[in-house]
Amino acid sequence: MIVPIPMRAMAAGLIETARSQPVVLDDLDEALGQLTDLGRCIVAPLAGLVRKAVIPFAIVRGWRVVKHASFAAWAESLGCREDWQLVLDPVFPIASLGEKARRVRLTRSRVGDQWQITSRLPMDLEGCLSGGTVNVLDDACAHGRTLRHLHDLVSEIGARICSVILCSSMAKGRSAVTVALPGVAFSVFLNGDYDALHLRDGCPGLPFSGRRASRDSAIVTDRGLIPVCVPPTAYRGGLWDTLHMDGGVRWALVGARWQLADRLSAALGRPATVADISLLGSDVGVPLFPKQAASANTPLAQILA
Repeated sequence: MIVPIPMRAMAAGLIETARSQPVVLDDLDEALGQLTDLGRCIVAPLAGLVRKAVIPFAIVRGWRVVKHASFAAWAESLGCREDWQLVLDPVFPIASLGEKARRVRLTRSRVGDQWQITSRLPMDLEGCLSGGTVNVLDDACAHGRTLRHLHDLVSEIGARICSVILCSSMAKGRSAVTVALPGVAFSVFLNGDYDALHLRDGCPGLPFSGRRASRDSAIVTDRGLIPVCVPPTAYRGGLWDTLHMDGGVRWALVGARWQLADRLSAALGRPATVADISLLGSDVGVPLFPKQAASANTPLAQILA
């Protein structure tokens, strides 16, 4: 199957490759931008620690490294401002896409041994899209499950996905989407077969870091619910598992965890607790491994050590 790539992407010197290879999406700055002032002060050094460990590892092994800002600038240049766009990428600067761009959250949750997508479209958005066509923008497509789920939701209201804009994708993911959406047009920043790793997943304290433990998994605090997110190194076989085998990267990931507790405690002048995670910003989860448990009053140092 030939995936049409915009000429602007080809002119930018992006390399096409026939083999699957890893790509690191450096989205740390975009995630940091969604934190509070306190959150950025606490987490920015941790993000730098993770970046300095992962990027050299990736470059030495021939992995591609892409700055999220480069993808965002390219996507904005496609000029789809007159059409409705559904943005799945949680850190994409949506304001740059115009008034018809809407962010859609399709949360993946761990159910047994499988990841499931259980979200729905916002009610106010259904009326806007009914009977029309939409473009979809996301940073990566691996197996195509998210896009196929979104196709089902859009079809239920009589709308149709006409194009998909991606930073990177795997060939099997594009194939699966094409089966569900015959005729859909792909615009892909990185032309080829790429397995994507989001750098924000390795840094605790960032929004949308890690994976939701389950659909309803959250810790109740006086400031509201704080989602429980599982660090990417908890699951075997992926790119983060490969990274974690390197001593330098492993030290950086572990160091970022204990430094989060240490730096937040120092800023507050007392031992930080799970409830204090909300001070960093919205959509920041508590990074817990599968067998860990915590409550609002649990000291961060206890679970992040």
